[in-house]
Amino acid sequence: MTLDQVVSEWGIGTDDHDRAVARRWLADQIRAGKITARLIRRRWWMTDDDRRTALDVFANRTDIPAQSYGLSVASSRSRRSA
Repeated sequence: MTLDQVVSEWGIGTDDHDRAVARRWLADQIRAGKITARLIRRRWWMTDDDRRTALDVFANRTDIPAQSYGLSVASSRSRRSA
């Protein structure tokens, strides 16, 4: 499927502008290496596996606990009292 077809299948956007923005965003994600696709004759094509993987990558995961990073160096430094 081309990116146009993927955007239509996923139901993204209600007008041509929104769909164009979604296609550009998907292409940016592909170029950044976040999702996979194939560049064939200057058009991005996504297989069924590519689309499933993309949906998994961008899913809002609630089963993964939030990671705590602790205090920053500045906030853990002792403060002077005047």
